Amino acid sequence: MTGIPETLSLNIPTILLVDKTCSSVKDEAVDDYNSLKKIGVFHDNALTASNFINEVYDDVDSWWESKDVQSTLNNFRKKYCQYYPDYTSKLAHLISNMT
Repeated sequence: MTGIPETLSLNIPTILLVDKTCSSVKDEAVDDYNSLKKIGVFHDNALTASNFINEVYDDVDSWWESKDVQSTLNNFRKKYCQYYPDYTSKLAHLISNMT
């Protein structure tokens, strides 16, 4: 699941389908993943993921940019991602400090 923090930190609309039998979530992260499930980002079966994709397909941005989704994502990012709202400035700063 290493791609999860990357796409979420870049604020890329993401729908995760994770087979419970192949991976597990640490006990301390269960509530956070349940929050992602509540907003439609995290799914543990293909049917719910497919249904949700069909539901938001015509206007992904309205779903993704909604207050609930962004608030939940921001809370998740603070705990699990290196999130920089102005990612290009942070990247430029890191590169300039390499020399």
